[in-house]
Amino acid sequence: MAVRGSIPSQARVAVPSWLWGGAPDDYFARASLHARQDPSSSMLLVQTDERYRRVKPELVESYYIGGPAKRRPDFDLLARHAAKNTVDSGVPDAVTRAQLADVEGRFQQTQDLVDRFYFHQLQTMVAGKDEVADVVATLHATLIALESASDPAHKPFQDASVHLVRRSDALLHRAKLIAVLLRIEHDDLLRSGDIANLKVQSAAGDVVFASGDGLLEGLILFDAYLGPLLGALTPAVWGFSVHRASGTVIYNLGRTVSGTRQGAAEMLQLLPSHSPGLQTWKSPETSHEAYAQAITWWTDQLNKIFGVLTDPAVFTDSAGAYSPAKHQQALLTIEQLFRRVSSIQTSHRDGHARRVLLFTVLDTIERLTGRPIEKNCAASFAAKTLDRIRSTLPPAAAPVLLSAAERAVRALEEVQQGFFIKPSSNRGLLHR
Repeated sequence: MAVRGSIPSQARVAVPSWLWGGAPDDYFARASLHARQDPSSSMLLVQTDERYRRVKPELVESYYIGGPAKRRPDFDLLARHAAKNTVDSGVPDAVTRAQLADVEGRFQQTQDLVDRFYFHQLQTMVAGKDEVADVVATLHATLIALESASDPAHKPFQDASVHLVRRSDALLHRAKLIAVLLRIEHDDLLRSGDIANLKVQSAAGDVVFASGDGLLEGLILFDAYLGPLLGALTPAVWGFSVHRASGTVIYNLGRTVSGTRQGAAEMLQLLPSHSPGLQTWKSPETSHEAYAQAITWWTDQLNKIFGVLTDPAVFTDSAGAYSPAKHQQALLTIEQLFRRVSSIQTSHRDGHARRVLLFTVLDTIERLTGRPIEKNCAASFAAKTLDRIRSTLPPAAAPVLLSAAERAVRALEEVQQGFFIKPSSNRGLLHR
């Protein structure tokens, strides 16, 4: 998906008149797209509202709900957003209360930190629209008051904060439009305007425009795109998320805690796996504000990314005609990239799995950027890229977001010291 040269401001799109019950203009409004008739054809000229109005996208936003930097907490914001959603639960009803009771019982027995946080996750997931604000406020108060087992006077999470990350409905509508136009491109009946079979399928409860749904689930609850952020300091953990239809609640611990246990934590970990010895690594020293700033910066970048990824004009041919297949491929690729990075971060015990995933990530980046892997993995290029990214970050957030990147650049520089033959030995051979 390498984007080169100037991007046209709009795309020529063939839009069926039956879209959205015969009201395509209404659909475009919901997707924050601006459309007008192309005077030279039967197509529409479509562009994003942000490009039409020359403003920044409003597709992903974050809110600081409560914490040390918020003098007046606004937990009611959670209730206001929840009220706008017909369904606002991250789990099926059948799972909720019984599972919650089971996890609570385990936590009461073990008093283990991971069981506590998992319990808090489920409490937030199953909270109803009218109780989510109180539940999150109570859990936040519980976190900041939690005492250390070895020193009751010490409160390890006193700087904890709560954040809400929301993707707009317009983002989902833009993604769904791609699936609709992609099916039309390959369905002769729909392309001719015959939607009788479409109505039959819809009445039967079938999903009629499901292209890519199985690989684009991350756009619904937005979990895929926040995983690499929360895993930025693995094997340490600095926060956890709860994904609801009204937005993702992030509990920022204000510090790092160990993300692993010594020895086997599950029966599966008794099976053979490749776990190479890793160098001892300590979490970077930083202030509690760093994590909050990292959330804000990350969501702002996601907003910019989706401003490009959901712009039909980016995925046009030389004549300005829109290609839904090209667009769908880009969305699928980006989501899988984020998911694979998250899988690398959470596969701390399996070095082989991490390496295989890394190879696929490097191949994907090569495809997306249009740069060969040799360029992307050159130490000098990586160092310059790191410096460029650092210049865009709030200084406090850099230790959180760039810790792994800094280790990667150092590793590339170490490789230059000689893979098979040390530089000093190489010079000796050349002089002979």
